[in-house]
Amino acid sequence: MTKKRILVAESILDRILFFIERFGDNYLDIVETSAGANSYLSETVYDFIFLGGDLGPDDSCFFVAKFLEANKNNPNNDSMVVIHTWNTSEALLMMQLLPKAVHYPFDEARYSVLRI
Repeated sequence: MTKKRILVAESILDRILFFIERFGDNYLDIVETSAGANSYLSETVYDFIFLGGDLGPDDSCFFVAKFLEANKNNPNNDSMVVIHTWNTSEALLMMQLLPKAVHYPFDEARYSVLRI
């Protein structure tokens, strides 16, 4: 199996632990802020990018989507972007900025069988 480069932007500890358990045998980067995600996206090209919703007070993965949309030459715009927030309105806003992204609300059963 070829290891993939995966970025997860998430702040909920249970989800972070799940992503580590599920995808930890790949090259996995986990960030809890949009600024951190944007920094990683500026330096590394990922195969998969998982974007949650709220990351804390006044922070959201929406700012990550805005970063990618504003930087159209960033090679991560060709990555598989999975929006995993349960906040449908926020997911729709992110998908407007990233039309290739998919919205799969976080579900351990669904993500356990996700092939990467």
